[in-house]
Amino acid sequence: MQTLAGPVVMHNVLEFHPKVMEFTGTVLDYIIVHELCHKLEKNHTKAFWALVNSHMPGWQRQHAVLEHAVFGDAF
Repeated sequence: MQTLAGPVVMHNVLEFHPKVMEFTGTVLDYIIVHELCHKLEKNHTKAFWALVNSHMPGWQRQHAVLEHAVFGDAF
């Protein structure tokens, strides 16, 4: 799977693929929130998504934009 962000837990540093800068502000916000939530929840569990939702209600829209940009119509 293609990734736009590096592992946040390794060195407590967020590293992003340069293509990330092509997204709108709300999608960038989602990417950052998503990666920061991995500090507390390592996997995409229900607890992880609840944490994302607590920091960014309506995250699903940005998530869909991101998935479409990365995977196109592969879903």
